[in-house]
Amino acid sequence: MKEKKAMLTTPESIQAEQQVEKVNELTPNRLKIFMSSKFPDKQFADDNEFNDGLADYVENANQRLSDYEAADETIRQVATAHPELMDIVEDLSTDRSMSFAEAVARNLDPEEIYPKEGDPDFEAMRKAHEMRLAKKSEATAYQKKIEANLEESKSIVQAYFKSHEMSDAEANSLAEYIDGFMDEYLTGRISASALDMFRNAMNYSSDIQAAREEGSITAKNAKIDAVRQQKQTATDGLPGQGGSAGGLPPETPVRHRVFDTAKILGMSEDDLKKMREKNNY
Repeated sequence: MKEKKAMLTTPESIQAEQQVEKVNELTPNRLKIFMSSKFPDKQFADDNEFNDGLADYVENANQRLSDYEAADETIRQVATAHPELMDIVEDLSTDRSMSFAEAVARNLDPEEIYPKEGDPDFEAMRKAHEMRLAKKSEATAYQKKIEANLEESKSIVQAYFKSHEMSDAEANSLAEYIDGFMDEYLTGRISASALDMFRNAMNYSSDIQAAREEGSITAKNAKIDAVRQQKQTATDGLPGQGGSAGGLPPETPVRHRVFDTAKILGMSEDDLKKMREKNNY
């Protein structure tokens, strides 16, 4: 037993294990090759992320397989009840140039398709015919609306690019951004950045109004501060009305401002004289 353990830990065996590990690193397994072919733009950070991605793919594939099996069973049941349908499908798949009307005529008698008045399924047939015509009319109107909207949107986009003086590069960049969002939306996906875009658009008017109000308040405050500063300057650094002593430092007083201030404070002529002598005025 000791001899076997010693053999497993020889330098040669360690080197062999390292070579095997190196080969495994350079040679991806079948699962990694398969996932790389399915998701060529996806870079898995580590084995855990790879395993999660593989599990998601297997789950989705299993769900699709279940859906296909259920659909296949439904088709089998319909084909058993109406074998002429499968004959029509076989003719259409065999001869791709064959029209549907020709395939129907080859396998069904038109007189047998439409029930006569008084037959059990006549009323259901009549209603189905009306529904088909209404659906076709709606589809035609919808298609015309789409075409008209596309033409109108084309004019709007061109006018927008022109009014904003956008270069071809800027216009293409904006178009690609919109196309990317629409592609995700039409496939059932929506991103946080798209939500931010819609939220900003929804709040645009209120944000503009709030900014205007804030700007108005800021302007009013600036005007009040300017008036206070003027009053503070007029009183030679003393606190002005509604102000405080913590404002800007007063300018260096000149001779007549000192005397004016003394008069405002109600000083007598003797006090003014003493102030002149003390300050060498």
